[in-house]
Amino acid sequence: GALPEPGRHLVPAVARVSQAVEAASGAGLADLARYDEPATTIDVRWPALRNVTVESRTAGDRRVDLVRYLTTGDLGANPYLSDGDRIHVPSFSPLTDGVIVGGAV
Repeated sequence: GALPEPGRHLVPAVARVSQAVEAASGAGLADLARYDEPATTIDVRWPALRNVTVESRTAGDRRVDLVRYLTTGDLGANPYLSDGDRIHVPSFSPLTDGVIVGGAV
């Protein structure tokens, strides 16, 4: 996905999705969710923390919204992981995948 260190990462037995994402990014979750850096080129890609997919052998695939967890503290948006779960964090470009609203709103 969109994280700098993809691959297998060892996390504690009672880890949540956010802890695995932090292990694969080398940064805190709040740092990953900061989209205030100006996007000046099409090459800029950020992790889409609202659309994280967890593939689980036991629970099936599920979508996780880590931005909701960060903003509200809702632990339902940051579930525990099971052995063998795979996490995919897609990327997005604010210039090509985003919506810009301008003028008087």
